[in-house]
Amino acid sequence: LGGPRLRVSATDMILVGLWSIYGVQLGFPALTPMLWKSNEALMKGQYYRLLTCCGLHGSPMHLIFNSMAIYNLGPTVEKWFGKTRYLSIVAATGVGGSLLSWRCSPFPSIGASGAAFGLMGAYSMFLVENRDVLGRASTGAGLQSIAKTVALNLALGLSTPNIDQAGHIGGFVSGIAAGSLFGPRLRVMRRPYDRVLVDRARLPELGRVLRSQAAQEGTGFLNALAIIDRREAPGI
Repeated sequence: LGGPRLRVSATDMILVGLWSIYGVQLGFPALTPMLWKSNEALMKGQYYRLLTCCGLHGSPMHLIFNSMAIYNLGPTVEKWFGKTRYLSIVAATGVGGSLLSWRCSPFPSIGASGAAFGLMGAYSMFLVENRDVLGRASTGAGLQSIAKTVALNLALGLSTPNIDQAGHIGGFVSGIAAGSLFGPRLRVMRRPYDRVLVDRARLPELGRVLRSQAAQEGTGFLNALAIIDRREAPGI
């Protein structure tokens, strides 16, 4: 009872969820067309497919590639954004990718790649917004790495059949929007005896939400980050 608590990251939960869903797909193949992105079904009001299609995959390699993308970047985004914002971005950018796919592609679509691109978009905006605090050299290197990854994946998509490029682009663009709208905006607040990093929320009520989030999570970056809103730090 008094031992250390096992903490499960949001990235771990996502990956376990994706592999579990794929196992269900193998056992019940008829489930996949019931949940994939279908333009005809969406026109009939089945909007849940915009999200459910993101959890489905067409093959083990499809799932492995998307799992690796989330595994590589997810923990970093989760550390800076916190679990709540991180999960919100994964869901929102997955839907964002599905929306553009609905607009641009008539074919059924499945996969978490839109959310993976969304994480790259959100993290890119985080680096841009916080380059003065984190250092322009390190953020520049991070942005260059993301740009190369995005360009490589889009190029592979052009040469590979059955790749939903619209879903990738929609995920990336919605990730940029999400990162700009409610991603961390770090500032250094000077106090009499030390300095602390402060996350100045862009949305009016987000500061109070983040304080509650930090108290509940108590892990990683948020454990050391003073989360306050504008009214509490007018001098920053």
